[in-house]
Amino acid sequence: MEGKRGMNRSLWLLTIAATILLILVSLYYPYSRRAESGIFLPTDCSNNSDCFIEQANACKPATTILDIGNLGLRYESMEGCRFRKTITRVGTEEPEEMRLLLENRSVECDYETGKFDSRLVFNLTLGLENCSGQLRYRLQTIQDAYHARLERARQSKEVFEEPIVNASEIS
Repeated sequence: MEGKRGMNRSLWLLTIAATILLILVSLYYPYSRRAESGIFLPTDCSNNSDCFIEQANACKPATTILDIGNLGLRYESMEGCRFRKTITRVGTEEPEEMRLLLENRSVECDYETGKFDSRLVFNLTLGLENCSGQLRYRLQTIQDAYHARLERARQSKEVFEEPIVNASEIS
């Protein structure tokens, strides 16, 4: 019995040591070697949109975080020519309803190698034709409501100051 316990403990310690060794090797294994072997970690483009667009055009994994106006945005390029845009922060100067509608919502888009639409990075609503997700629906609803209100204001020459869209109108 004592021998089995010692063997089980040795096996457990060996498993832990192998796991730690594997983690350490993966951390120090040069990126170029990972690329040659087909193991890709996303390129961290920090807040460099040019770096991100270049990686996305090549359908290589990359991430960047940008602040555009009062929005915090996280962009991810994934293998298979897939793109994800997530609104991580809506400024406090925006109505609480708008923050609840948009924060932590994402849209995902498919594209072809060399044909990444940079409007997805520089504009909140343009380039979403090949995209899906809750964020696309919510942005489209807000945009449609804004244009409808703007058209009504033009026709009646009213100036509107109340919210363009109610949170209850968008689920």
